[in-house]
Amino acid sequence: MLDQEPLTASHEYTYNERDTLAEMEWRSQPKQHDHDELRPRKRQKTIHHSALPTPRREDYTIAWICALHIEMAAARAMLDECHEPLPIDTDDNNTYVLGRIKRQNIVIACLPTGQYGTNNAANVMTNMRRTFTNIRDGLMVGIGGGAPGKVDVRLGDIVVGTSVIQYDLGKILGDNQSQLHRTATPRFPRPSLLTAASTLRSKHELCASQVPRILRQRLEAHTQYSRPSSPDRLFHATYSHQSAIASCDECDQSKLMPRCQRAPTNNIMIHYGAIASGNQVMKHSTTRDTVTRELDVICFEMEAAGLMDILPCLPIRGICDYSDSHKSNEWQRYAAATAAAYAREFIEELPVIEAGSRTADSPARIEMAELQQTNQALKMEVRELNVRLRLQQSRLPPQVPYRNLVAINDALGETYSFSLNYIDSFELFVTVLRHKFEHVGLGIGRL
Repeated sequence: MLDQEPLTASHEYTYNERDTLAEMEWRSQPKQHDHDELRPRKRQKTIHHSALPTPRREDYTIAWICALHIEMAAARAMLDECHEPLPIDTDDNNTYVLGRIKRQNIVIACLPTGQYGTNNAANVMTNMRRTFTNIRDGLMVGIGGGAPGKVDVRLGDIVVGTSVIQYDLGKILGDNQSQLHRTATPRFPRPSLLTAASTLRSKHELCASQVPRILRQRLEAHTQYSRPSSPDRLFHATYSHQSAIASCDECDQSKLMPRCQRAPTNNIMIHYGAIASGNQVMKHSTTRDTVTRELDVICFEMEAAGLMDILPCLPIRGICDYSDSHKSNEWQRYAAATAAAYAREFIEELPVIEAGSRTADSPARIEMAELQQTNQALKMEVRELNVRLRLQQSRLPPQVPYRNLVAINDALGETYSFSLNYIDSFELFVTVLRHKFEHVGLGIGRL
């Protein structure tokens, strides 16, 4: 089962016989669950026998999002250590796998079964940030469809999204989607993720990626995640799948695109470029090529665009098909494994942020500071409105009763008190104020 912790043979640490026996003895002891966050946390042995405290919710800083259960299984296999579940927010509908890679604490979540697309991904990330408020970086890790063109992308390769564009967002100008005027603009991962990607990419210029080694160490025993024996076929864009079954054995082999054979040492290549994200499965080669040319993308997927407004994440996709009618499920598990292996190597490259600095810059503190600034701005606006009201009193026409002036002053006081407690934008404040002025017979435009 992939939800078990990796065997000791897969770790970089060297164990002697005594340490191994101690580890087995510790694992045989019953575990105690402590769900009261107010109590001091018990210290827990980790896989390398250091005395680190049990992580709290605020200690998790990296979000790892998956869309399929096979992607989550590959993600579990990448962890050095699995942690006990923690209590979650009342409004959080997610279920999490918690763990550690090196010194980074990771939160893994998967979309609900059978529910895909940008909206579901956004819901998962929103719920996650309710519970784990110190999440700093997000990774969307899983499978994707390749966009063959200027990049020689093959099945099992890895695509790292340096930008994301929602290709199905726009205006339809004709009878079919080929006449869609796309209005989406590229969105970019957080700078901290892009700089880490550049650092890792520079290392790969001088030495080979660690993805093959990670796959051997973490998933060698799970043969269903090994490289498939079926051939890697890319057909001409004008040739559609002919067979009633998923296999392309009955397709016309003369319609295959000629491609050079890769050396055995280069079976997995890592590509960096733009990713097309949308709520539709791309399974039409001519449409694929049109979008690829227009947007200059190298991969298609269905979730990343929904995450960019919540937490600008880094999409990491293992290529399992070519986004055409010949797509099948044969390469999905292997592609999920290669993407997860790169994600682990990437996480090892991320700097570790000290707990103190994370707390100082937590989303709750930032939100509180922004609210204080908003309240200060509201105070200044209300003072200005009071001054303008006093100046207006001497110029009011005789038909405005004096009692209305009293009501206006009362309304100002009530509105200001209400705004500080319930209103977080000046636009809403002005709307409430206008309503109160109209109620007493004086438009706000006359002040």
